[in-house]
Amino acid sequence: MSDAIDKKILFHLLRDGRASQRAIAVKLALAPPVINYRYTKLRENNIIKGFSLKINPNIQGKYYGYIALKNSIEFVDNYAFSVKCLEETNVYEIIADSLDDLKVKISSVTEKFGEPIMTYIPRQELRHLSKFDTEIIYILKEQPRIQVSEIAEKMKVSTKTVKRHLNYLESEGMIRVLPIIDLTRAGLIVFALFTRRNEKIREVLDRWMFVNIADDNYEIVVCATENMNSASRLIKEAKNIDNSSQVMIVEEYEVKSLPEKI
Repeated sequence: MSDAIDKKILFHLLRDGRASQRAIAVKLALAPPVINYRYTKLRENNIIKGFSLKINPNIQGKYYGYIALKNSIEFVDNYAFSVKCLEETNVYEIIADSLDDLKVKISSVTEKFGEPIMTYIPRQELRHLSKFDTEIIYILKEQPRIQVSEIAEKMKVSTKTVKRHLNYLESEGMIRVLPIIDLTRAGLIVFALFTRRNEKIREVLDRWMFVNIADDNYEIVVCATENMNSASRLIKEAKNIDNSSQVMIVEEYEVKSLPEKI
C-alpha cells in the first residue's frame, strides 16, 4: 500500500493528470528526483495503470447524463465513463445524439432493469471546436501526458500558443486527463457525493475535490482522501449541510474512448 507521500502524488495527478513531476515536487516541497523515483515505482507496480483523456461529449456533438444501477446488472451501452462503487452500485455516463434520445435511453434502461438509484442530466449545450483545438485533442488521445513542447513541435507553433489553447480546453471542461489508479492498492478513499448545489458544501470539499459536474440545481462532487476517517468526517460535514445528499464510495473507474470523430 502507498505511503503518505505516494498518496499525495496520486492526489495531485487526480486533480491534474497532466501535472509535471516538477510541478508536483514544488507543491510537496520535495526534490524532483524524489518525485521521479516514486512516480516510476507507482507505474512499475501498476498502481498507476495509465492515463486516459476524458472528452466532454458535447464537443463530439453528443449529450450526456448519469445513471446509477445495482452492479449485479450487466449494463452494456454507449457510455463514456463508469464508476464501480462499494455500495453495490455502478454509475454510468450515458451518451446520446440528443437530449430527447438521452431520455429515451434512460427510459429503456428503467424498463429493462427497474428504476435507477440515481438519474442526473446536467444542463448542457453542444460546443464547437476550431481545427487547431481538434488537432490538440487528437494528439492528447494518443499521448495524454505529452509535453507542451512536443505538441508545439508536432503542430509547428509556439509553446505559448499550445499552452493558451490547452488552458482554454481544460478550463471550459472540454477535456480532462485522468490517471487510472488501482485505488485498493493505493490506499486512497474516493467518494462521490450527489447533492443539491451549495457553496457551503463546495467550501467543505474543495481541498479534496478532483471532479465536479454541476448545473444550476444539482452537482456530483468526487473527492479523494488518505483514509476512511477523513472521508467519514467530510461526508458527515456535507450531509449536515444537505442531509438528502447521496454518497457512494468508489472502488474503481473506467474511461472509455468513444469511436466518434470530434
